Amino acid sequence: MTNTAILSGSLKGIRLKVGGADGVRPTQAKVRKSIFDILQTVEGKKILDLYAGSGSLGFEALSCGAATVTFVEKSSEAIRMIEKNSLLFDSKNIFIASSDVFRYLRHSKLEFDIIFADPPYESVNLDILVRLARRHLREEGILIVESARREGWQGQGADIRHYGDTQISLFREVP
Repeated sequence: MTNTAILSGSLKGIRLKVGGADGVRPTQAKVRKSIFDILQTVEGKKILDLYAGSGSLGFEALSCGAATVTFVEKSSEAIRMIEKNSLLFDSKNIFIASSDVFRYLRHSKLEFDIIFADPPYESVNLDILVRLARRHLREEGILIVESARREGWQGQGADIRHYGDTQISLFREVP
């Protein structure tokens, strides 16, 4: 099992457990930092972390003052890791859904200010993911999709940034 550190906020420097679950590929620190620099603030925001894996994006948001984070993950190993890491935080702000992401997005009625989606590279139809996820964004919300640059995916209307082989696509809901 490996660790990654929270980069900013009230728990800066705290190490999260991130290894051990099959297919878990935590967002690299430089990419996480860039995402949170782009967002500027998450304070008081409702966050949805899809394909949560270790939960590093959601936990970073909690450290930076997010009101709530809902983690959606289907791997039981990854869920256990998220549960362990959640002990570092105020658990009343954390919700964990053990579910397939598409099933969750089709059945949930909740809305969020920021949605992170970090699916396993080259395994998900990103256009369908974006369409379903955007239904859950509040007005002026932001959807951030991490994918592999080598996939060549160009989400329509996205602000796209590259960090090595990682591509970040930002979708902003306008009023």
